[in-house]
Amino acid sequence: MKCTTCDSKMAKGYLLGDRYAIKWQPENTKLLAGVFAKGGITLKNMSSFLRRPKTEAYVCNTCKVLTVDLKTQRQI
Repeated sequence: MKCTTCDSKMAKGYLLGDRYAIKWQPENTKLLAGVFAKGGITLKNMSSFLRRPKTEAYVCNTCKVLTVDLKTQRQI
């Protein structure tokens, strides 16, 4: 994948979650009890008890941009 900022080649990797879904939230999101977020975009949900959620992502080592292609994500 090529970086949309500087056109360099991006390195493929993963964003790893701990126990819960990986979600993108707008900057002004209010958290319930300071922890739980409602809405946003779910990137990956927990697939099983023993496996951690992960989502494909690309990083540009030249301009330090991290990219997640939402078209490739399984929306839950």
